[in-house]
Amino acid sequence: MPVFVGFILPALFLASMAAAYPCEKLKDANYCNISLPAAERARLLVAQMKLDQVIPQLLTEAEAIDGLGVEAYNYWSEGLHGVMAQNVTSFPEPIGLGAAFNMTLIKQMAIAISTEARVVHNMKHSLLLPIGGLTYFSPNINIFRDPRWGRGQETPGEDPFLTSAYGVAFIQGMQGCAEDPYYDAQYAKTIACAKHAFAYSLENSDRVDRHHFNAIVSQLDMEETYLPAFRAAVEIGQVKSVMCSYNAVNGVPTCASDALFNGLVRSDWSFDGFVVSDCDAIADIYSSHNFTHTRGQAAAAALNAGVDLDCGTFYLFLLDSLVDRLVNESSLRIAAERLFTQRFRLGMFDDPARNRYASIPRTAVNSPAHKALALEAARQSLVLLRNRNNVLPLSRTSTRTIAVIGPNSNNPLTLLGNYNGIPHHVVTPLEALKGVGVKVLFAEGSRVHNGTAEAMAAAVDAARQADAVLLFLGLDQSIEREELDRKNLTLPAIQEKLATALIATGKPVILVLINGGPVDIASLRDRVDAVLEAWYPGELGGTAIAEALFGDYNPGGRLPVTFYPEEFAAQIAMSNMDMRAKPGRTYRFYTGEPVFHFGEGLSYTTFSYSNPSFVPAPRGAGFLGNYSIVVTNTGGREGSDVFLAFVSRPALPSGPAPPIKELFGFERVLLQPNQSVALTFPLSESKGAAAAAGVFKIAAGLDGPAITVTI
Repeated sequence: MPVFVGFILPALFLASMAAAYPCEKLKDANYCNISLPAAERARLLVAQMKLDQVIPQLLTEAEAIDGLGVEAYNYWSEGLHGVMAQNVTSFPEPIGLGAAFNMTLIKQMAIAISTEARVVHNMKHSLLLPIGGLTYFSPNINIFRDPRWGRGQETPGEDPFLTSAYGVAFIQGMQGCAEDPYYDAQYAKTIACAKHAFAYSLENSDRVDRHHFNAIVSQLDMEETYLPAFRAAVEIGQVKSVMCSYNAVNGVPTCASDALFNGLVRSDWSFDGFVVSDCDAIADIYSSHNFTHTRGQAAAAALNAGVDLDCGTFYLFLLDSLVDRLVNESSLRIAAERLFTQRFRLGMFDDPARNRYASIPRTAVNSPAHKALALEAARQSLVLLRNRNNVLPLSRTSTRTIAVIGPNSNNPLTLLGNYNGIPHHVVTPLEALKGVGVKVLFAEGSRVHNGTAEAMAAAVDAARQADAVLLFLGLDQSIEREELDRKNLTLPAIQEKLATALIATGKPVILVLINGGPVDIASLRDRVDAVLEAWYPGELGGTAIAEALFGDYNPGGRLPVTFYPEEFAAQIAMSNMDMRAKPGRTYRFYTGEPVFHFGEGLSYTTFSYSNPSFVPAPRGAGFLGNYSIVVTNTGGREGSDVFLAFVSRPALPSGPAPPIKELFGFERVLLQPNQSVALTFPLSESKGAAAAAGVFKIAAGLDGPAITVTI
C-alpha cells in the first residue's frame, strides 16, 4: 500500500464547529429510522441510489450524493501503532508489541488509538481535514515467515498463535469493547481491517515484486500458517473489514479469488463485513498478473470474488463490465450495502448527541494517560538477550561516566518505525540517558550505512574516557520498509567495524539493537557484555531503554521471531513459500542453529517452572485438555515472566511431519520475589500434519520441564 503522510492536528486544537448530520435534514427518509438494523438501513439507502451513483461509492474516495445525505468519504486511514497523523501518540512498532506477549496491553493500546481516531474524525469538519474517517486499514496480521521481509516489522512476529491473539485483541480494542471507558454498545467505535489476505510477505526479492508475485502455497501451509490469524480475526475478533493483497496465490490474484473471499471468508467463516483491495491491487489483476484480457474483466473478477471496495479508481471500469454483462446490478448494490452497513454502524448518519464516541474530548489525543501507556508498551517490548557477568543493570554509583555511541542513539524518526504518526516529542536514548544522573559523553561513531575515520576515532576516544559504553546499532527505513526487502541479515559493515573498535578499548560494551527485522550479530554476541533488543520503540522508547539499562525497569520481553544466521539467506529463496523447505522457516520448522531462538529473553531476576500437569478433556469437548504449570519468582527483585507453552504433536502415519513444536499458550505475569502463580492453558485439537491421537510432548518455555501425554 502506498504511504500517505497523514493529516495534521495542531498542537492547540481549534474549537469544534457543530455540523449538521445527514439524517437531521432527512428525518422522513426510511433509512434514517434508527430503530432499524444497520444492514437494513443500508439496503434502503442504496435502493434509492441511481446505478451511476452506486459505482463511485465503491472507491476509497467515495463521492457525495446530494439529496440522499451521503457525504464524501475517504475509507483510507491508518492506525498500525498509532493514528497516522501529527501530534498524536506513537506506540512501539508491532514487532516490539509482539515481544511483550501481553494481549491486555495490546487491547488497551488499540483502545487508545481508536480514541484518538475518533477525536480526529470528530474534528474533521472544523479542521477541514481531507481525510479523518473511521475505517482503519490495520492490523497487519501476515506471518513474518522470512527475516528479510521489509514489512515484517509491521507484524507481531512469526507465530500463527501469537499473531491470532494479537489480531483479536487489536481489533476488539479498535472496534469497541467493554473495557473502553467510552464504550457505546449502539455504535462501532472504528472499523478495523485484517490485512493482507493472503500469503503476503514479499516486497521485491528474487527478481519479482509484490505486484507480480505468484505465491505457490500448499493447502497444508495455508491451514497451518497463512490462514489462522485471519480466521481468528473474523470468527473471534469479529473484524468488519478484510483486505486482499497484491500477490496471487497459486495462479489467482487474491483480489480475484472467489474461492478465498466468497468461499472461505464469507461462507466458511461467516464474515459479514466488507472486503477492500490493497491500493491499486485490482489494477494489478489486469496490468501485473495479466489474469484478464481487459480492464472491465479485471474489475468484474474482483467484484464477483467479493471485493466490495477498490482502494483506487479501477472500479470505474465496472461501467464496461456492466455493458459486457460481466457483472449485474445486484452485485454492485450488494457491495455498496456492505459498505454503508458499516457507515451506519459507525453512526455517520445519526445525531452525534446519541453517540458517546462523538463526545470524546480533544484532550484525549496524546494525553498523559496515552503517553504513560506508550511508555509501558515500550518497556514491555524490551528483550534482554545477553547479560554477561550481570553487567546490567548499571549502577549509578560505580558507573559515573557513560559513552553513548551509535547511529541509532539520537535519531527520533528511526524510533517511530513505519506507518507511524508524529508525536509532539520523541525521547531518544541519548536524551533519556542525559537524565539518569551520570556524566554522558556522546559520539555518533557512524551513520547507519557509512561513516568517517574521524567520527569513529571520536567514538573510541569517548569510550576510553567512560566506565561503560552504550552502543546503539541496528537498522532503519532505508534498509527495511514497504517495497524494500533486505538482501542480507547482518548489520551494515560500518556498524560491525564501529563495534569492533569499541570492544577493543576493553571497556564494558552494552549493545542496544534498534530494528524491525532480526539481525545476525553472531560476530558480536559473545564479545559484547550485554545485548538489549529494543525494536522501533515509539515516542518514549528512549525513556524505556534508559530505565532498563540502569535498573529502574526490569526487562521481560521475549523474541517473537527467530534470529537466523546470515547463511539462511543463501539457503532458501525468499519467494519459496514452503514452510518446510530446508532448512525450514520459523522456529516451528527451522532445523539450523539460530543466533537467538524464538521466545528467548532474560530478566534481572530468575524464575522457575514446577508441577506441570495435564488433565484430558471429555471426548467431544472441542479441545484435548488443560495444561497447568506453576511459575515462581526465585530471584531478589520484582520481574515479569513471559511463560510460553509449546507442544510437539504426534505425526500421521504418512505425509509431511508436523511442526517441531508450536506455541499453544502464553501469559505475561508480574511477580514479586518468592511469589508464585498457577497458569492453565487449553490444548487445541490437532490439525494439519499432526495426528489426532498419540504421544504429545508439552514443554514449559525453552528449557523448562517437559511432560509427555498420551491421548
